[in-house]
Amino acid sequence: MAERVDAVDRAESRARDRLVDRLRRSRARDLDAAYRRALTRFATDGLADCIDTDAPADAIGTLYERLLALVPTRTESGVALRETRTTRRRRGSFFTPRSVADMIVAETIPRRARGMRVLDPAVGGGAFLLAAAARLRDHAPRLSGIDRDAGAVAAARAALERGPTNASRVRLECADALADDSAVLRSRYDIVVGNPPYLSVKRGRIGIAPDERFATARGQFDAWSLFVELALDRLVVGGRYGLLLPRPVLAAETFAPIRRRLFAGARLERVIALGQCFPGASVEAVALVGRRGARGRALVRIDHTATPPTRRTGPAPAKWARRPGAPIAFSCGDRELAFLARLERLPARVGDHAAIARGLECGRRDPAIVAADHPGARPLITGAAVGPYSIADATGIRLDRLSPRRVKDPAIFAARPKLLVRRVTDRPCAAVDESGAWALNTLYVLRPHEDIPVHALCAWLNSAAIRRYHALAFESGDRLFPYLRASQLRALPAPDAAVLAGPLGRRLARAARGGDAARVDRLVDGFLAEDRRLHSAGGSGSIGPTPSERP
Repeated sequence: MAERVDAVDRAESRARDRLVDRLRRSRARDLDAAYRRALTRFATDGLADCIDTDAPADAIGTLYERLLALVPTRTESGVALRETRTTRRRRGSFFTPRSVADMIVAETIPRRARGMRVLDPAVGGGAFLLAAAARLRDHAPRLSGIDRDAGAVAAARAALERGPTNASRVRLECADALADDSAVLRSRYDIVVGNPPYLSVKRGRIGIAPDERFATARGQFDAWSLFVELALDRLVVGGRYGLLLPRPVLAAETFAPIRRRLFAGARLERVIALGQCFPGASVEAVALVGRRGARGRALVRIDHTATPPTRRTGPAPAKWARRPGAPIAFSCGDRELAFLARLERLPARVGDHAAIARGLECGRRDPAIVAADHPGARPLITGAAVGPYSIADATGIRLDRLSPRRVKDPAIFAARPKLLVRRVTDRPCAAVDESGAWALNTLYVLRPHEDIPVHALCAWLNSAAIRRYHALAFESGDRLFPYLRASQLRALPAPDAAVLAGPLGRRLARAARGGDAARVDRLVDGFLAEDRRLHSAGGSGSIGPTPSERP
């Protein structure tokens, strides 16, 4: 590994000198555009020459990735190249480390499959095709790749020419897989592997009217989800896929349509947690491996973030597909799924019992935020001040004057009492505010309906059962961005209003006022056990229709 890094470091020094020399001769006014043109040409006619002949082939793609992240600036002596990740982030392009590509390919491609047709629809520097070529070295694979970046295609071609392969055919094309009429994409394939770009429609230009070609392109979506559709469409029946995707694919509500598609016609077989596998990128990734048209088997979950990596067998995909939103959770087995189903039989959701708004949309540097000793300013509560059942007294800041247009619902913010729930957290955390202070946007503000005791709802949200439900149902193990989404808060199961206003609610409220978490957990667990008994016996109890039966 160290030798590979040294080889790329040496190659980058040579490549910088050659690219700077080309830019010095350029008379273009737009230096960034001139650099992009020079880099694309250099990827074709000089990039591979910078790599030592004994360096691994995938170092070519790594070198191109490094050069892609450079920005040219004019200096007194001419032109210099400085490092930045802005360009690469805007393009959604983070090339795959070869070790990750090797692992995904090993989980996806049978070792003794002769003449396999392999496609990478976002080929980048060629890491996946190199891994496929190595795995199928003695079986004459046919390798195809497509990418809209001409420089990346050139880097991939150079890497494959240098890499050890006896592929019967290598076909690479520079085109937009989502928009262009590509010759590569007219064929069907036995294997589709790759790392599609993570490019939200709000961050970058997709370049097409995607809802005309892709069923999952509705509302908020990301380019990678379209690549998943494309990959499944290009597979033969029985063909296998191995795709490297951002972690939110497992449970985010936005991506429920693509999960349902995977469960329906392209059965998942393996889900692999990889953590932050892209150097310098603040994103956690997972790999999804499966087969088009296969019967559902038990889902194997592989966690490469553990030391040593773990491999466990979980419930069959059909059980995930029946769940609301079809989320995939690493921590769920059959017992956990039964627990989720028990809570989801409850007749209400938290959103049925309270109006929910996010706190004031202003940060600590906003001119309206002043010091605590500012005369006449309104007290403020931040997310950091809220713990289970309690709110810290002093926040150190207050609200001076704020435009009414920035306050979505003053009645909710000023209500006494109201319920505050932290946003930046990996589990529900709630406390009752009796002071009438306003809240910043690191909190959700809940005003329960008249028949819902606020302290009873506070106890319910802080209970161990609801925290466990949230962790399982929404796969809330994201270490980088642990947010409680508003949609998740609204969807948390709850008893009906009569239960919260009745004897159980009064007992929960007393325990919440005293901060007695242990008593809250005993009360909630007892209630859920009774509901389970009534449901098993066919009684109505407080069990309502299942979510799929609700209008």
